[in-house]
Amino acid sequence: MIFARLAVISLIILNSEVIKGNEISGTFQVCNLQCSNEGETSPPVSDNILRASTLLRGKSGPRGDKGKVGHTGAKGAHGEKGEDGRQGVKGSHGAKGQVGRQGLKGEDGTSSNETLIEQLNNRITELESDATIIQQLQNITTKLESDATMIQQLQNRITELESDATIIQQLQNITTKLESDATMIQQLQNRITELESDATMIQQLQNRITQLEGESDVMKNLRPQNCSQIKEQNPEATTGKYRIYKHLFSDGEQVTCDMTSDGSLLQLKNCKEVFEIDPSATDGVYAIQINPSTTINVYCDMTGGAWTVFQKRFDGSENFRRNFNEYSEGFGDPSQEHWLGLNHIHQLTSQPGRWILRVDLETFGGETAYAQYEVFNVGAGTDYTLSIGSYSGNAGDSMEHHNGARFSTYDRDQDGYSGACSDIHNGAWWFTSACGYSSLNAFVYNDERYNKGMIWYYLKDSWTMPMKTTTMKIKTI
Repeated sequence: MIFARLAVISLIILNSEVIKGNEISGTFQVCNLQCSNEGETSPPVSDNILRASTLLRGKSGPRGDKGKVGHTGAKGAHGEKGEDGRQGVKGSHGAKGQVGRQGLKGEDGTSSNETLIEQLNNRITELESDATIIQQLQNITTKLESDATMIQQLQNRITELESDATIIQQLQNITTKLESDATMIQQLQNRITELESDATMIQQLQNRITQLEGESDVMKNLRPQNCSQIKEQNPEATTGKYRIYKHLFSDGEQVTCDMTSDGSLLQLKNCKEVFEIDPSATDGVYAIQINPSTTINVYCDMTGGAWTVFQKRFDGSENFRRNFNEYSEGFGDPSQEHWLGLNHIHQLTSQPGRWILRVDLETFGGETAYAQYEVFNVGAGTDYTLSIGSYSGNAGDSMEHHNGARFSTYDRDQDGYSGACSDIHNGAWWFTSACGYSSLNAFVYNDERYNKGMIWYYLKDSWTMPMKTTTMKIKTI
């Protein structure tokens, strides 16, 4: 392939000679080595190609004796005569080729052609080198593309492995959790076994205690289990308070026993009945049965006449900002600030007899007063309608306007007013369509804001004077 390229280059050089040799005359004629006159015509181009290929192969052409040698002496035919050197291009005076080889400094066209050939050869070499580099670059590109594919595959695999690692971590976490659960389960099983063993022992002890209690007359005397045992051991016992013991290790509880017959448990329904059974009873919390299935603890004011207390406030320790359900069921400790509950108040006032209400008040200035109503009743839920009778006392009748009202709090507005009286008075009460003149369940203790505190208006004709203590209590007559 290189040889073919050189042949083409030679053709280009020869044609260049034609151009140079005929610039002056303006014609494009080509002279071979035998031409001596400018008017002679050149051989065909094919002969020039043949001559070029022969020259490049290093062999003498058919006419080498007459000038071929001079043509190969590219560096100086007729060096001593600069003008004759120009004719050397045409191959004339071939007989003097020996001298031409010695003209090292000749400036003839043949020297220029050889330089061009050399440059072309160098360029070919460069191009071949570039081709090699290009091929190498292509190879590198192919390799890089292959590497890129491999890298992508590796990245995909890494992603898969990372996903697998996440799953493995999750499984390890689950395994750790299960191991922890298994340990806990084992501990629970051990504890259950212990408890079962304890339960068996406890049951055995209880059975033995029951046996001893049933067999021992001494035990019956010391720790009676019911009212009938008390009556049995003491036939002269009268109706009153006694302590009975459900089992050997109990502290016992105080009950009322009806001793008019063989001795039975007397279920007291209010504080007045407690007082009637035991006139020596003092103020405190007692268990009463407000209906056959419900027993509750209430505070009994025995000093004042066996009243059952359903509302008490004196220091603001109890939160009275409660919803309707809480006001229905009650809240607080009966021995402290508390509200017994609308449902319980309803069941108490539904017992036989006429119930009266007394409200005891004390101001922060130390002034005390009371209001009493000869009829008091709270209807069934969810209205819990208030019914009161005639007033007496020195606190002023601030409940009169609330007669017939339904109970309202911040989440249940039943007052009939265009707004919400519970919001206006900041409390829960039997508000009317005009809100009213009392509100003893104010949400904030000692609130002196207008119409926001524990108000009993007619005590001082004031909307801004809250009460320090309030007690609401009932009893039958």
